[in-house]
Amino acid sequence: MNYLMLGIFSIFTNIMLVVAVSMKGVHSRSKNSVMVQNIPLEIFDRTVNFSDRSGILVGPKTPIYLLRSRLPNFNQHNTGVRKRNRRYIKEKIIPIPDIVYPEILIIVDYHLYKNYNRRTIIPYLLSFWDQVDSIFSSLENPKFKLSIAGIIIAQDNSVFESFIPSKSSEIDYKDAKKNMNLWLSRAREAIPFESYDTYVIMTRTRNKESGNKRILGISGIQTACVTPESNHDLGGIIFTPGGIQGTRTAGHELGHIFGAEHDKPDCGKSYLMATFDGNPTDWSQCSINSFHESLK
Repeated sequence: MNYLMLGIFSIFTNIMLVVAVSMKGVHSRSKNSVMVQNIPLEIFDRTVNFSDRSGILVGPKTPIYLLRSRLPNFNQHNTGVRKRNRRYIKEKIIPIPDIVYPEILIIVDYHLYKNYNRRTIIPYLLSFWDQVDSIFSSLENPKFKLSIAGIIIAQDNSVFESFIPSKSSEIDYKDAKKNMNLWLSRAREAIPFESYDTYVIMTRTRNKESGNKRILGISGIQTACVTPESNHDLGGIIFTPGGIQGTRTAGHELGHIFGAEHDKPDCGKSYLMATFDGNPTDWSQCSINSFHESLK
């Protein structure tokens, strides 16, 4: 049967349910049973026509993972998935293409999700990431075109415990990102490493601050295509209060992930990779050079 794969993985009280959506309904396969339900496609937020869109790349096979409760204990073993890291790329000496398509796994925490619902969260995410994609549209040789590799949505507060705010209504972004690396390693059979180049966590909860400066996001530098099982500081996390607020932060953190550090004084002022208050759309020549070096 030819499926229109939605790839939804719902986790309910230690049972992983794999749901494949076809035009004839939903085929649900659990550990001990197979059943067919005639559930309309709209219930899974596919009211948006992905095929006729401009902006960030996303399609009918883009997986959406709806999570409830905690992740079950997956067996820890090597699944044989190829690790896509920079050493592999350098050894193969792959020429830099005309267009680079970074595949981003988007992770939505519960506190952002509850501000929307099953029907509105996907259109919001597409609008948000369209804006982020436009930040990269000025780059040439190569061009950058962002692609959504998948979307993980936490539908209750217990999915990611490190995202539960403290009494001060804050979380530690570094701890949250570290725990996400562990979570993705445990979930690698359901969400293979080879299916995405990096991930970005979106949260409405602010970072726990130790100084006077408000941090809106953190990420690892030059960590695209490195697996969560490595010792690298992978992925990124951004503060997204709603609407398009946070798109500049997303572009900035992806800039780090793609190889750019903060602009130094000799790079010029007010570019996107400035430590604070940079231009929301312009890249310095320093950042552009760093992207080229990372792709070699």
